[in-house]
Amino acid sequence: MMNSEEIGSREMTFIEPELYDIDRKKPQNASYLRKCFSVSQEKKVREAKLYATALGVYELWLNGETCTERLLLPGFTDYHRRLQYQTFDVTGQIRPGENVVLAVLGDGWYRGNLGAFNKKYCYGEKTAFACRLEIVYVDGSADAVETDASWKATQQGPLGVNDLKIKECY
Repeated sequence: MMNSEEIGSREMTFIEPELYDIDRKKPQNASYLRKCFSVSQEKKVREAKLYATALGVYELWLNGETCTERLLLPGFTDYHRRLQYQTFDVTGQIRPGENVVLAVLGDGWYRGNLGAFNKKYCYGEKTAFACRLEIVYVDGSADAVETDASWKATQQGPLGVNDLKIKECY
């Protein structure tokens, strides 16, 4: 499933990488999301910015390098009222030719256990991720890579159950 949300002045599409027959009684594995894309080899990149957010928590890599040293992004929030997003300057990580964006998406505060009584699903049952990579070339032209149905996703990675309060299985 996908839906759109305006982030800053741009609209980003959320992708829900999990199966739709989710069993609420069972803990869910983290999702691994991946997108390969090409950057022009004839043009020089002037600037590249990556905007990202999640319903859950995420870690983000570009071409095998982390985009940030911060953890548990986008951070705790009241998901009913606001959703934080981050902007990363990834100009130095973009290379001519083939590139890869990878995100790991976990329950976080969105779907995980919260409070003294470990209430689960306080904000929602399905995690989701959205990002937009904007690449501006020296000649003024631009490209964008966004979350959409073409992203590959799996829950078969090394990070399984990933509740912030109860446990994490790696």
